[in-house]
Amino acid sequence: MTGYRTGALDISLAARRIISVPTQLGCRIGCTFCVSGEGPLARNLTSPEILHLVEEALRAAPPDGRPLELSFTREGEPALNWRQAAAVCEALPGISADFDSVRYCFSGLGADRLLGKLDGGSFPTRLQLSLHAARQPVRDRLVRNSAPLPTILAAIQLHQGRFSSIELNVVLQDGVNDSDEDLAALARWGSPAWPILLNPLLRDGAEVPGRRAEYFESRLRLAGRTARRYREIGARISRGGIYPLMAARRR
Repeated sequence: MTGYRTGALDISLAARRIISVPTQLGCRIGCTFCVSGEGPLARNLTSPEILHLVEEALRAAPPDGRPLELSFTREGEPALNWRQAAAVCEALPGISADFDSVRYCFSGLGADRLLGKLDGGSFPTRLQLSLHAARQPVRDRLVRNSAPLPTILAAIQLHQGRFSSIELNVVLQDGVNDSDEDLAALARWGSPAWPILLNPLLRDGAEVPGRRAEYFESRLRLAGRTARRYREIGARISRGGIYPLMAARRR
């Protein structure tokens, strides 16, 4: 990309691979803890540009029989570039027959207008909401540009039939979104069918797990929620020095 450096992230797991791609150069959501928020939105990526990143990832490590998931979870807000993302999904079968699913990350911006436009083509499509906090004042400090939580919840409930699964992503940060009040609100938010993913903060090439992450996981499960605490993928990203490249950089 002229003037920028960006790329796909190939997350290799035992049973599958996840090819995570950006949809924009820069990001307008402004999450305070995300490296993508360090610069303004430059522009949307085109579908040929995104597909080129996918093809480059598969050239570097050809398909090996493991299922592939295309994940719009790198830099940018896919819902703000939904036409190009949908075109990428339509083209996936021509790139590899091993693709079996698509995942969209969604911040909640424009939920009432944009959530219904996320399209995985012929593939089962997962939705991952960047929730991070279920109390509005706390979330407002973390996710600067988004819809109110009741609007997001109503939109997900309206469109949940479009998605094969819905997950709630929470980057747990010490003293920020990990109080008992945050825990209680998180346990109540949304549907018990929506797993809550507890992820570490990635900062300066290292993962910073929340001190209360294990406690949150156990208490959420006691409240009837499916909770998963992720450490391995974050550690791989940070140890490999990949995270500083997860945002487009000016050359």
